[in-house]
Amino acid sequence: MKMSFTKIQAALFVIFFFASGWAFAAGELVWQAPFGVDGYTWSTPVVVDNYVFLQDQEGGIGCYETSDGSKVWYKSFGMTISVTSPVFKGGKLYVFAASNLYCIDPEDGSILGQFSADNGINSQAPAVSDDLIFFSTYSTLYAVNLADLTEAWRVTVGSTANIIVDDNIIYALADKLYALNPADGSVYWQEGPTLGDGFYIGALKDDYLVCFTTMDSATAKSNLVNYQLNATRILSPTMTWSAEFLNSADNSPPAICNTNVYATSREGVLRAYALAGDGTPIWERTVRSSGMASALPIALDGKVFIQEENAGTYSLVCLNSTTGTVVWQTSAAGMGVSWSQPVLKDNAVYLATDHENGLFAFDAGTVNGNWYMMKHNPALTGYNNGYEPEIGSSTDDSSDDASDSSDEKKGEDDGGGGGCFIRSLFMK
Repeated sequence: MKMSFTKIQAALFVIFFFASGWAFAAGELVWQAPFGVDGYTWSTPVVVDNYVFLQDQEGGIGCYETSDGSKVWYKSFGMTISVTSPVFKGGKLYVFAASNLYCIDPEDGSILGQFSADNGINSQAPAVSDDLIFFSTYSTLYAVNLADLTEAWRVTVGSTANIIVDDNIIYALADKLYALNPADGSVYWQEGPTLGDGFYIGALKDDYLVCFTTMDSATAKSNLVNYQLNATRILSPTMTWSAEFLNSADNSPPAICNTNVYATSREGVLRAYALAGDGTPIWERTVRSSGMASALPIALDGKVFIQEENAGTYSLVCLNSTTGTVVWQTSAAGMGVSWSQPVLKDNAVYLATDHENGLFAFDAGTVNGNWYMMKHNPALTGYNNGYEPEIGSSTDDSSDDASDSSDEKKGEDDGGGGGCFIRSLFMK
């Protein structure tokens, strides 16, 4: 995408003010803008380079400037309402609409390819490896070739599956927790739920896989279960602890940062746990009224970002990941409920909410690292694994070692510093 003269002027304007010492404070509203058709979405945005991509409830997807939220393009699929989130991989966007998977050119929204499943696609987002895309309908898990969107294989599972890809293993969270061979979908091992009739969603870092079970109808409770994976990954894991949540987690994925995991459910309480602990919460904080749809946290660089509701008023809050104390909290007027994760790039955090001007950008303070999309990366691991997307690139970079070392080095930073909302306006 080439810069217009207006964008160059805007970039010079920003540089001038920063050179003069002017800056946004952490948690301060940078801009607020409309999106989509009616301003409603269940989707987590994708932020890449200088653009925010957001799918709306009408099934369309739009591209918006990170500098001011202005619309670059909008593509309508004319499909039924979408409750899924897009991901970005290898210079392309992958989007669900009804029973279709689309490959989208981020430059202009044009459709580069399409795959049609046998039923409506229900996975929260596509999981993408180097050469395959994974998702499920109500009972079928698909593997589709990334190169041409042709079917590689399919297997039957007992319910809708949310998927994580790591170390050449597919983890499918469905009626059971499955570990599958990506070559053909054959099962390495499977684990039944500790509560309820299956698994909803999870996150993975190193040897730990943390999963939410579905809600048990008799007790109205669900479990957050921590598994320690076998070194070979193809042998069954060991369950190390299980923590009880009231109500259902729905599709609220846990988020992992350093040695802790952060999770919430319709109970409305965000809790922190040590991966190597015993399932006792380190801290907890009420973030929504009980019974409301779950808020979706992200966690990186010693901070947790989540939307908070208090008596019908919404804000975005940044918490110290070690203590749960507030680092900053927004006070922007007119914020609606968010059904998605925030995303973060270059010290700016973006949140999509239900409102006529419901796409927000806030100064995040000083944050070491980025969180680009649902669960941070197209593998859907739910932690900052060093993935770095770029528009126009056929390959994306991921470096676990680089991310882990930087997180450990700066993980205790409370993020209080402001003045960080400046990004590469001259890119692309």
